[in-house]
Amino acid sequence: MINKALILAAGFGSRLLDYTEDKPKSLISIKGKPILEYQLDALTANGVDKIIIVIGYKGEKIREFIQNSKFKNLNIKFIENKEFASSESSYSFWLARDEIMHEPYIHLNCDVIFSKELVKALIENENENVIVIDEKVRLLEGKMEHVILNDGRIIKMDKEKVRNPTGKGAGIAKFSPDNIKWLIEKIDRYVTDGDKGQNFYTFIRDGIHFKNFYGILSENNFIKEVNTVEELQEISKVIEEIERNVQ
Repeated sequence: MINKALILAAGFGSRLLDYTEDKPKSLISIKGKPILEYQLDALTANGVDKIIIVIGYKGEKIREFIQNSKFKNLNIKFIENKEFASSESSYSFWLARDEIMHEPYIHLNCDVIFSKELVKALIENENENVIVIDEKVRLLEGKMEHVILNDGRIIKMDKEKVRNPTGKGAGIAKFSPDNIKWLIEKIDRYVTDGDKGQNFYTFIRDGIHFKNFYGILSENNFIKEVNTVEELQEISKVIEEIERNVQ
């Protein structure tokens, strides 16, 4: 059973600057509800009730949101990335290392919205180290995690376009203590050398050659990332349609 999650929420969200000028990306509201609330709703519905959030840019806003929300009594620990302006996600992960290295956990970027059913499928997957793959994104372009699976195992992951990708890595995963410690050791070498500017998934791309990492297809489970204004507008329409069908 997995009951812990790590949310990396320190960055600027520069491509959404009109929306993040006065708040962090995780608090952008979609249909009246912050991204972080969508995430916590899906996690807690599956018994994931120990949450570590790495904050940075306007991190006090996230603290205030939690304190004034239905999650105020949830077991949440904040870790501050004071170098958020000059560091990347691997450094935020590294800062949280003492909280995650001894047990499996759910790993989240702060800009992805997903259903509770997807969290359930991820937790129940028989493999220990699993990244959700959005196979519905057929025309993969630009800087995203292009992934190829073979019998469920990730055999290729690249920021550049690859031939016949299965889909893209979608910013939610689960990791085992063994692979967590391997990742921490790799990142620690960079941090020790003063390099805090590496993306976390850079180390996964290297890790697939040394450790087993698997993919789980999102299939009919809802998942959307919010990186651009266009994606923000798109996800608002999708959620509106979902809500209309539920009524």
